[in-house]
Amino acid sequence: MMTKDALSKAFFGKPEIAADLCNGVVFQGKPVVRAENLKGLSPEQVCIDGARREGRIQADRRQRDLLFLCGAYGDGSMDILILGIEVQSSVDRQMLFRVMEYDARQYMLQFRSRRFRETGLLLPVVTFVVNLSGFPWEAPASIHAMLGPVDRRLKPFVHDYAMNLLDPFGMSENMCGAFCTELKTVVNCFRASRDKRRLMEFLREGDSHARVSPEAAGLLAGFLNVELPNGEQEEGVDMCQAMMEILKDARDEGMAEGMEKGMEKGMEKGMEKGKAEGMESVVTTALKRNLPPEDIQDITGISLEFILAVRQKLTSA
Repeated sequence: MMTKDALSKAFFGKPEIAADLCNGVVFQGKPVVRAENLKGLSPEQVCIDGARREGRIQADRRQRDLLFLCGAYGDGSMDILILGIEVQSSVDRQMLFRVMEYDARQYMLQFRSRRFRETGLLLPVVTFVVNLSGFPWEAPASIHAMLGPVDRRLKPFVHDYAMNLLDPFGMSENMCGAFCTELKTVVNCFRASRDKRRLMEFLREGDSHARVSPEAAGLLAGFLNVELPNGEQEEGVDMCQAMMEILKDARDEGMAEGMEKGMEKGMEKGMEKGKAEGMESVVTTALKRNLPPEDIQDITGISLEFILAVRQKLTSA
């Protein structure tokens, strides 16, 4: 099974997704950065320490998530920025400082490059931090937000550094609407992830976002804890259908298990009890996946009264 780190890199490492991310946030959805003009750069930042120790030059290394050289306007003749993407599966209060260091190192590497020696110019470095923790990002995202009281005479001299944070829980509808690829589906799924009923409603809205690539499906499955059958299909995965099929299969398996238990007991009463146990197993599984009772009723056909009783039993356990 792929780790969350690998899943996020597989998805956000796709040029069309990285370009859409940059265009949606920076250029209000206009296709300025072209996927075909993105060049993946090594995410390893190696800064050489000029001081020698024991006769050897020391190398200081940092590992970023993803890094791209971005071109624009379709002809490949203009590089406009270096784009970094850092995906967070948890809220990290030190992330601001890590991004500051990443960007400073990238400028230093440019400063030492042949390109700078020839042109005397640096490319802007833009790093986006994508919050996929499942919780709103409540850690400070700027230096000024972390300072205590500052003398008003001093404040103009205290430079701020603000992190470019993409937090699904804080994103507006307009920003989400600026995305043109399945990044829009992924972002909206995370926005609705704390409200499973809203998530199911979103996935049911239409085929335009219900079917996603294997990379997107893997990301959503790994981060939202949804098991997807046939998640590696080349043609993509229907998220809504996959979630429904999982519950339907669980329902059928539970019913069969219940009937088998009843038959073993050899009495009609035992069969009914075994059937109820199978139904309870299905409902318990669905509730633990945070699906709303109403959705469980729609998918399984089990009565809402029974589902609520099982939920009460779980909460009081």
